[in-house]
Amino acid sequence: MSPTVAQIESSDATFNEAVQAVKDRNFRHAVKLFSIQAQDNQHDAQYNLALLLETAEAHVDEKLREVIGSNPVLVEELGARALQGKAYLPGSEDDIDVESE
Repeated sequence: MSPTVAQIESSDATFNEAVQAVKDRNFRHAVKLFSIQAQDNQHDAQYNLALLLETAEAHVDEKLREVIGSNPVLVEELGARALQGKAYLPGSEDDIDVESE
């Protein structure tokens, strides 16, 4: 018999499985399990999910900085704003700022 959604959302076994997934570096599975529990207001799961997401964001940022640092031509060709995830679109508020200077 498979567990119900309610059992998964509040199960210590599910939480422990998510913790083990982190230890096994199976982050995708851990995020999935912590997300299910976090949506059901399981505070420990919310905390662990936040830690995983913050760590992932920091890792992506670090890798992006490495790529940018070793490829200065990217900054020249694409522009710093595009690499920061803030691509320039004509007609944006930045145009107003530039015109007023």
